[in-house]
Amino acid sequence: MYTGTLKNEVLRIGTAIVAIAAMYSLRYVRLGVSLWKDHYPHPYRTIDVDPSEIEYYGGQFTNNPFRYGGTFSVAYYAGATVRGGRWDNAKKSVTDLPKYTAVVDRYEKGIPWDETGIYDRILELAERGGSYDGCTTRADVSRRYKEIDELYTSIEGDGYSEDDSLDQVCVNIGRDGEIIFNGNGNHRLFIAKVLSLNEIPVRVLVRHEEWMNRRKEIADSSSVQALPESTRDYLDHPDLTDIAPEITADH
Repeated sequence: MYTGTLKNEVLRIGTAIVAIAAMYSLRYVRLGVSLWKDHYPHPYRTIDVDPSEIEYYGGQFTNNPFRYGGTFSVAYYAGATVRGGRWDNAKKSVTDLPKYTAVVDRYEKGIPWDETGIYDRILELAERGGSYDGCTTRADVSRRYKEIDELYTSIEGDGYSEDDSLDQVCVNIGRDGEIIFNGNGNHRLFIAKVLSLNEIPVRVLVRHEEWMNRRKEIADSSSVQALPESTRDYLDHPDLTDIAPEITADH
């Protein structure tokens, strides 16, 4: 009989295999859709967002199983997806998240990481799932947060840089265009907030079905004047810069 640890490892490996299969199959499906339908964004496109405008956290169906041992999500690997329903109403303030509190304590108040409570939180989650954020021991957590200090120093001195990987700050977009943090890239987002950065790139993993209808309405329109007034209010939204650029330019 498998031990709990071995079961977790088997589950992790199985999830990774499914993730890779999804990445190499569905990514092309989503790319094809984005090329075929004018209002569908490229599945791996990033958008530039003011981090201060990301106020809420929700839609936790997009966790990365490689790092957290959490629920597998096709969207993370295969590209952005669309979901209807009320998921965008189930959210909480990012200021309530333990990692946000720890980042503020560390960089605004000068409190050592091991006194912020984040070590105990991560070890508690690691004990439940066998690993969390790549950590299983207190030494792992200490090394992890040394890396976060290095990340902070880099962003403070050189600015926020984007690479070509899937591992970006990830968000979802609700029915009314609200940008909702979904749980990937916690430290980068919270450091950007603490440093009062004006803009960072983020990946959109899930868009609400009603938001996609609004994108279609704009993509199909010939001018700003042809749009309903309620839709014109959204033309400055960072998720609309890829559609009908001549319309948004006129706006």
